Parts: sequence; C-alpha cells; structure tokens
Amino acid sequence: MVERSLEAGSNKARAVFDVTLVPDASVAKDVLIDHIETRATQRRRLSPAALSQAEKTALEASVGSDFHVSWLEGWAERIRQARMLSLNGRLRLILPEAFETHRNAIHWGSDRSEDRIPAQAIGLDPFLLRTTRWALRSWARVDFLNRYLAGTWLARVELDVLPGLFCAAHFSIHSRSPLKTTTDYVAGGRATQRFWLTAQSLGLRLQPAVSPLVFARYIAEGTQFTVSSSAQRVARNVASRVGTRLGGEARRAATVFAGRLGKGMEPTARSVRRSVDFLCRSSNE
Repeated sequence: MVERSLEAGSNKARAVFDVTLVPDASVAKDVLIDHIETRATQRRRLSPAALSQAEKTALEASVGSDFHVSWLEGWAERIRQARMLSLNGRLRLILPEAFETHRNAIHWGSDRSEDRIPAQAIGLDPFLLRTTRWALRSWARVDFLNRYLAGTWLARVELDVLPGLFCAAHFSIHSRSPLKTTTDYVAGGRATQRFWLTAQSLGLRLQPAVSPLVFARYIAEGTQFTVSSSAQRVARNVASRVGTRLGGEARRAATVFAGRLGKGMEPTARSVRRSVDFLCRSSNE
C-alpha cells in the first residue's frame, strides 16, 4: 500500500492510497468479516442494563495495543452525557451551514439506502418526522420553528436525551500516542471498525457520537465554521463539556471515536453497504 497526495483544484492536498491485492492462501478469514454487512447504527433507545465484564474485555481488546477504551457508565454518568449531547443537538440543529447537509442526507420513502439515511432510521416519531420533512423545504422554516416554536426541544429529547439515557454505556476510543500522520488516522479507523464489529458480534447495538468531537476540535483549532455568533457560543460550551467528559484537552485531541452502545433490537431501517461493483467502478473513474 502506497500513500500519495493529490491536488484537487484550489483545495488542500489530500492523501489517497494505491492498493495492490495479492492472493495469499495462508491468510485466514477474520472472525469479524461476517458482521460487516449486518453492522448498522441504532439511533433509538437501548437497554440500560450494564455491560458484562466479558463484553467490556472483548471490546477493549478489539482496538489493539495502540488504543484504549474509556467508559461512562451508570445513571449519573449517562445523565451528564445526555445533557452534553442535548446541547450538541441544539448546535447541530441551529447551524445554518448544516441545513443543506441535513436536507440532502435523508432518504424519504424507503427503509434502505446506499447513500443516505432512511427517514425511519433517524429516530423520530411519525409526527416529528412529518414536521421535519415540512421544515427541511427551506432554512426559513427551520429557523422559524427554532426561534418561535421551540423547534429543537422535541427533536433533542428524541434524538439526544432519551438515547443518551437509555444505553448500557457511553464510550470513547483514544490513541496512546498523538495522531500526526495519515497512517495514524487510518490506524484509528481500523481500531474503530474492529470495535464496532466486535460489538455487533456480541449482539450489542451502537450509535456514534462524533459531532461533539468535531465541534470541540473546531474550537480548539480556531476554525471559523459558522457565521452565527450564537452557534459559536454554543459550540464553545459543547467543547468545554467534551473536554470535561473526556478528561482534558490532551485526551480530547487523542480521541478517535465515541458513541453509545447496549442491547437492543436490530434497526428496521438502515443505510446499507455500497456494492463492490460500485466501489470498483468509482475508483476507476
């Protein structure tokens, strides 16, 4: 595997990889492979029953020696985490820059999607789902709901507070050394994938909580990500809480992934994997 850089117009150079696959009869099938297609995000409530020590040990071992897993367990910790996620949910919903992303990310009228999130997988009840579809026709509608009809509260309760409370634990995966190179970040992605697949193999459902890490990084690096001064203030509050929850700025900077998990039903609606044919065709275009 060879790493190289490409210039994309006036954009910053980005790293890509040239990969050559060579047949090797000595390579054994990984026990996690069968879970790749079944792995999915569950955004609805999970059982608050605690993880067993065996489950935690398996998950901690899955990330390898260069990474480690931290846990936030018990009702007190879940309440604190739900508060942080609710504040992050408010930020996510009031950002004008996120409007197009939210509008384009939802696949209406289907419970399976290769490139978007099926509406039924979002985690909203039918009333809020219809309201969301109406509101996403324009930013003016979203802004009106947010300003005058407490538009973020109901959504935050369903999408952030209840899921934050009803799960076995919240977790974060940290690198034991600073992440500097593209290879470091790929290793973080590998650890994340194996953690999620291991959770799937144990019958645990998982939901990422990545956007708080993203906003905290924006604040730490001084990135101007919004024209809204009120959103910027909320982001600083989110960043402060993320740092506290993770144990300080150094730990935040070394965090590669975070989320919640627990026992629960398989999601009835979900995004699915892109086909191999599509991926191979896209890479050659």
